[in-house]
Amino acid sequence: MDEQKTQTNIDAKILVDRIEKTLQRTVVEELKREIGTEESQWWIDGVPKQIRKKVTERLEDDDGSRGGKEYYFDLLDYRNIIQQHWSFFPETTEKKNESKSESKIDQRTY
Repeated sequence: MDEQKTQTNIDAKILVDRIEKTLQRTVVEELKREIGTEESQWWIDGVPKQIRKKVTERLEDDDGSRGGKEYYFDLLDYRNIIQQHWSFFPETTEKKNESKSESKIDQRTY
């Protein structure tokens, strides 16, 4: 039982890490595409100030060992960035809305 629980935890960690990397790549790529590739553009104009402050502090505390600023976001930071720039993510948000509509239809037919 303990072995199965350990494996489940490992699998969950791998899945969350994969989701986070996908969000990181998607969000940063969209910000750069829509706002500009220069850090002064996507970082300043694309990332809310409270997130920038937190990320900058982490980067400094860690001496930047993870890489660029985008490696210091929290998972929930992506949500806040997407909400602020909803129009930058039409494919993502359209699929989400379609899924909600489909699930409501499915619930009514059963």
